[in-house]
Amino acid sequence: MYKIVEVAEKLGKSKTAIYNKLNENKGLFRQHLKKIENVKVLDDKGLEILMGLFGLKEIEIDIESNSLSSTSTNDSISIETLVSELKDRIKYLEEENKENKQLLNNQSKQLENFQILLLNEQKKNKLLEDNIEEDQNQEKNAASHLHGLAKLMHHFKSNKKRQD
Repeated sequence: MYKIVEVAEKLGKSKTAIYNKLNENKGLFRQHLKKIENVKVLDDKGLEILMGLFGLKEIEIDIESNSLSSTSTNDSISIETLVSELKDRIKYLEEENKENKQLLNNQSKQLENFQILLLNEQKKNKLLEDNIEEDQNQEKNAASHLHGLAKLMHHFKSNKKRQD
């Protein structure tokens, strides 16, 4: 097991570069990165994968024969490991993509429902405003009628006093 500081020294990279690669490729390192006493450590396979991601292995690709050849048997094994890990990473990313699509669909439905609710609330507010306006008009009419009645009563009282 290697501390991240040791890995950075071995590979001639900064700790930040190492952490960036680890974070970018979480699926690849899921089984190879551990935390021991609050210190992140990487096992041998994880170190090999990291070296491959940084391009620190000499790998030749024979395009015509469509096969991989390397400078040693260990490189061949590590390539197979890397390919296997990359396939795992692809599966992980496909699952993550599927989950993200589902989340996006759920959020779209929630947004649509929110828009419907908002529209309904706007309609309710419009009805309330219309009712308030109608009530105010009725109050004005009632006040106008009361004023007219008051004038009529005053006129009636005035006529009654003249008759008496």
